[in-house]
Amino acid sequence: MDYYTRIEKGELTGVSDASAPNLTSFVFLEPAAARFYDDLDGAAATCVKILRAQAGATPHDKQLSQLVGELTTRSEDFSARWAAHDVGVHRAGTKILHHHEVGEPTLGFKELALDSEPSIALSAYIAEPTAPTAERLQLLAAWNAADATELRRI
Repeated sequence: MDYYTRIEKGELTGVSDASAPNLTSFVFLEPAAARFYDDLDGAAATCVKILRAQAGATPHDKQLSQLVGELTTRSEDFSARWAAHDVGVHRAGTKILHHHEVGEPTLGFKELALDSEPSIALSAYIAEPTAPTAERLQLLAAWNAADATELRRI
């Protein structure tokens, strides 16, 4: 479930003390998540269901246990949701995000499971090529490329 979540251009937020930056920490510990997600409640519910499923599949995973422990102590919302014992997967759908400079990109996604390792999956996000979201993503890519070029000069 680890994702590097960039909200502001060039900044990584949502960092958990327990592990590498990840989506669940961002959703429950970062105030910016409320501005980023169109449906923060849905994102929170999905994160917990997926973590529950992962915990069932890998019950001795130390990083996962550490993450759940940290989130349980730092977020009342996470703690209540975790106690509900809802388990689920989120294999396909649409996400609407909020970005302070490009608006609301809408992305379709599909999770691709690895047959050789069921606890690992790859999520692919895509925008329709002619949709406004595609233009927004191209703009973000151009900004990131410009930032990378600038960093190489330093």
